[in-house]
Amino acid sequence: MAYSERLLKHGNFLTRLAHGGRYRRTLELAAGVRGGVGIDFGCGDGLVLRRAHTLGIVRSGYGVDNEPTMREAAAQTFADVEGFRFLDPSELAETVPAGSCDLALCTETLEHVQSPEVVLDAIVRCCRPGACVVVTVPIEIGPSLVGKQVGRYFAGLRRPYGYEPYRLDELFSAAVLWDTRAFDAGRRREEISSNGHKGFDYREVESALRSRMRIEQTVFSPLPGTGALLNSTVMWRCRTLGADVVS
Repeated sequence: MAYSERLLKHGNFLTRLAHGGRYRRTLELAAGVRGGVGIDFGCGDGLVLRRAHTLGIVRSGYGVDNEPTMREAAAQTFADVEGFRFLDPSELAETVPAGSCDLALCTETLEHVQSPEVVLDAIVRCCRPGACVVVTVPIEIGPSLVGKQVGRYFAGLRRPYGYEPYRLDELFSAAVLWDTRAFDAGRRREEISSNGHKGFDYREVESALRSRMRIEQTVFSPLPGTGALLNSTVMWRCRTLGADVVS
């Protein structure tokens, strides 16, 4: 089963609503770009990048993912389209010219890496000054975390969905106290190269973004009017200040 298919067609109503809304709003935030060169960090099976191509947002570009199976799936998604390459992160410097991209996407990726700043620095290097950058990450802190965990639990009853359980004290800390540093979720251990959602705080990514580019718009999904309290995802549309700005 394709990764995107699992997100959009399986699980329960709430998980399908959350993921479907995120895909749609990502493309809405990128819609100001027309016929550009795009790069998708954490491209997965390439669905978002392919939709951006179909809508005329990008004409060519790159997908970056550290999983060979995902790069293979993305290549299949683009089997009938020329002008796109799918890379391991180690190939970025030699393959993507600095300042060559008009649009960078990074959706639901930074929560899985130990140093989001490294990815953001790579985005800045690849993009031209004034390029559009759309970043989305899950909200795994505050009251919405309780609802997400309940939804994940029931989604997993129907078929394997995958989620990380919390002890009651951990859930209280993250959902009520807004503190993910009070418990060990493994995110900050140097020996761990990849991470899940548990213990992730979107506010740290927002701070890193502000130090590297200009945030033009912040959107909460799927219920924009409720902020971080009742939403599963936060999305930012940004503009690069310059290809050499990293701090």
